[in-house]
Amino acid sequence: MHRLIKLSLRLAIIFVISLAIIKPFNWFCQITQKCEPFYFSYHFLLPEGKRSIDVEFGAINYREDLLFTVDAEILETVVNRKNTVIYRAKNLSKRTIYFRPILMVEPESAMKHIIRYECPCSRKYKLKKGEEIEMKMTFRLDQKAISDSKKPRNIKILYRVK
Repeated sequence: MHRLIKLSLRLAIIFVISLAIIKPFNWFCQITQKCEPFYFSYHFLLPEGKRSIDVEFGAINYREDLLFTVDAEILETVVNRKNTVIYRAKNLSKRTIYFRPILMVEPESAMKHIIRYECPCSRKYKLKKGEEIEMKMTFRLDQKAISDSKKPRNIKILYRVK
């Protein structure tokens, strides 16, 4: 019984500390419109792979009041290289709109091999009449993204808004 109380107390302390860290970050994110968490792995230099991988990007838009595009359609990269792709959104309506991009990866099994440092899908966006924003996706592929076959594996990263 004494161990259970100690464990419960430790879990409660961890929970309170995590809330103390997360809440200010969310407030900062909403106020500044910059949501860039700190990742230690982003600052480590990792050896880049030799074999290239083609990554296709897409922006699927089901809304008439929003123009949603991506700057690069195909990016040739290698394992452990940090890549950045820019998505753009523009409000075409005469009112304020809200949207949240939803990430889709093909093949779905490749999702676990994409290490995202910055992602448009991490929050809800608000655009005033005629306003336009850029959203970065910064990522790298881990070593397991490459199959054992000789030819490069193709991955599709899509963001969908509706």
